[in-house]
Amino acid sequence: MIMMNNFSSPQEFLEELKSTLANPARLRIGDSGFLKITNEQIRTNFPEAADSIIKQNRAYDVLIKELRNDIFAIMTSDMRDKINSNVAIGALDTGEANAIIVRSLDWKFAILINYGLMTLLNKYLKLTCAKANPRLVIYCNRKEASKLSSADLQQYLEELIENYKLYSGPYGPMIKLAESNQGMATVGLHLYLAELFIICHELGHYLNGDLNNVANFSAYRELDWVHKFTGKPGHQKEHRADLTGYELLQKIVKKNNPQLPRHVLLQSIVLLCTLLSLIYGDELSYSHPSPTDRVLYIAENYYGHDFAENLRKGYEQPELLESLWEKKD
Repeated sequence: MIMMNNFSSPQEFLEELKSTLANPARLRIGDSGFLKITNEQIRTNFPEAADSIIKQNRAYDVLIKELRNDIFAIMTSDMRDKINSNVAIGALDTGEANAIIVRSLDWKFAILINYGLMTLLNKYLKLTCAKANPRLVIYCNRKEASKLSSADLQQYLEELIENYKLYSGPYGPMIKLAESNQGMATVGLHLYLAELFIICHELGHYLNGDLNNVANFSAYRELDWVHKFTGKPGHQKEHRADLTGYELLQKIVKKNNPQLPRHVLLQSIVLLCTLLSLIYGDELSYSHPSPTDRVLYIAENYYGHDFAENLRKGYEQPELLESLWEKKD
């Protein structure tokens, strides 16, 4: 029997959280088209684990493990051992769309990335890409793919955001893009970088020492054995975690894809924070800076004042953003 005040490892703490907090919000699909394409893609991308993933609907667990491995690959063995001894990183299926850090009473930590956040981000990026070129869509559960227009996809995008605000879940139209085209490759790249940054940001709180202070935690869901990191008041903590996370992201990309232009990383953060702005608004909260301020803070520190100022102007005049991304590194 597990003692809730004495976990043998962060991983044991994580597994107990998965069991206690699980409240899946499955998307019920009335036709087989979407599932068929999804299963084909799973078998292509995860051939060895495909049957288990399809049966248990746990593709995100495999994805988080791969992202974690990419992060650990750029760390020293001592750092990996230290993190593994204190922090578990995993996917959680509660029907929500967020990423959080929690701790146990004996100070084991878990970074939890909710299925809903990854689904929401995936849908948002696909709809954004498809809106620019509807011919990239090979399946839609609302309308024949060949008849989709940019206006249709903009409407679907607005519906996705509105549904999240109403129901706190990634509910909305389902589309598939052909994996063999450049559009899907771009979506896949930005999705990978955004998901990687989410984990790197949360890990940044641990690396920066933010998790050492009990005052930075509060009760979570009336569970007396779990406390959630809130970082209050945490604007500077969040900015510092963004910088630490972005530094990790740059090192990972430099190791795995050294030819990728450096500013593409920031594009992914812009897309992620734009989604956050659409959902939560672009105002600062008690614990977090506004999404736009977070992007500009990263830009200022890693790309310089002029680049950050042009990015700020780009938010005010979106047509300027395209020329900004043409900047050579």
